[in-house]
Amino acid sequence: LLLSSSAALQLPTLRPQVISLPRLNAQPLWLRQQVAARACADADPPAAATGSRRAAMFAWASWGFYVAFLFLSDVPPGPNVFQTGPEFYDAVRDLSLNFFFVYPLIAATAAPVVDPTYEAIFNVAIAYSLLFVGFAADGRDSHVPGGFAPFLAAMPFATNLAYLPYLATRSTNPRPPEKPLSALEAAAEWRGGGAP
Repeated sequence: LLLSSSAALQLPTLRPQVISLPRLNAQPLWLRQQVAARACADADPPAAATGSRRAAMFAWASWGFYVAFLFLSDVPPGPNVFQTGPEFYDAVRDLSLNFFFVYPLIAATAAPVVDPTYEAIFNVAIAYSLLFVGFAADGRDSHVPGGFAPFLAAMPFATNLAYLPYLATRSTNPRPPEKPLSALEAAAEWRGGGAP
């Protein structure tokens, strides 16, 4: 079919349509978190205290289960704490002396020889407990005299035996800091959502 004139061919006129997209939030994530924290801090204090009590009860219950299951029961492999022999305590002493291989580097001939697998597991547990050093700077107090220092000192030796009671005695953070974050703090809190 041939068309003699271009007027006979009527093409629909295309008009651009405006689609409304959701507005993107240009605020950095750390600023949005501060605003959300302030909104939560203005919430009803008794409700926050109830949640805090529940969290403390959960931490104490977790600690009780941890102690009962790992140290007092015969369910996990190995003897319970009351049936361990002196060789176990000797191994723990030797592992403590070889803490992060410091003693073997200082006095290689005097350092005890320990199974490398045990030493690796022991050093991983110590490294895990060092992750909790950040709690010393979070601005929360503990209801225990001395604050976080006794828990921090016990964590390399007892890990979760000290960590769970700290969570149970830790005070809630009632309000975010009133002063704005410094440039260094803002950079440390930045998670990739705009300029820090």
